[in-house]
Amino acid sequence: MADEGQEMMTKLREEVESPFRKVRFALYIAGAAGAAVSGLVALTQTIAALSGINVELLPEASRNLAIDVAAIAVIAFLWRRDLISQNSRYERISQGAKLAALGLQLQMADDSNVVSLADLRRRRGREKRVAIVLGGKEAVQRSLDSAVPVSSELLANDLLVVPLVIGQTGDELNAERITDGPRIATLFNLQSDLESREGQPHVALPFGFNQWIDTLQSELVTAEKQKLNPIDDGLLIVIKKNGRVGTRKVGAPIWSSLIQDVERRREAGLDVVNI
Repeated sequence: MADEGQEMMTKLREEVESPFRKVRFALYIAGAAGAAVSGLVALTQTIAALSGINVELLPEASRNLAIDVAAIAVIAFLWRRDLISQNSRYERISQGAKLAALGLQLQMADDSNVVSLADLRRRRGREKRVAIVLGGKEAVQRSLDSAVPVSSELLANDLLVVPLVIGQTGDELNAERITDGPRIATLFNLQSDLESREGQPHVALPFGFNQWIDTLQSELVTAEKQKLNPIDDGLLIVIKKNGRVGTRKVGAPIWSSLIQDVERRREAGLDVVNI
């Protein structure tokens, strides 16, 4: 029931974001139906003219037939383009909902609660920009090590680091399940030193490792299809305060660049609430 409710909410949100799509689909159907009827008449006249009946109608009938066929082709193209856009938007919204539901444990002095990514959105009391660092042990460790010297700047600019250590290839992600928990999990006995990051306020620990991996697996697959190596190099996904994905990048995060981007926007009087 929960999945059905989530699917319904996703469909409703997609309709809100594109309120005139149903109207366009209705117009496509009406236009295609009109062109089909007109084309059928023109086709009948063309066949009759070619058979020697009302030969004088052949030029006009053949021209009308060509116009109707072209109209149907254009309508089919527009329908397909709108349908692809609808599916793409639906997938984006669905993925956003899955991301929003992911849990993590904060490690701040005044807040060590387990929260969802949705709880870190703007105007919810804990607003943060979440930088998910996904990859093999060494790649994630490098990213965490480079974040330590700028911990205070990350906190000052509402940047929260979430490390996820996974196996060696994307194909291994479904090979084994592990127990969920408010900790950094290991996969395939991949022991990690990440537990040493406990207590560092700029790091949040993923809660429900399997759910995180299921949700982010498509990101790994996409990177591998592009001939990238997110396991060895690491994959950075930054979720903005408005809940949207702002950055996808293979390689070690350049924390100073992320920090300076926020600071420059703030100094210039630009929006830093939605980024």
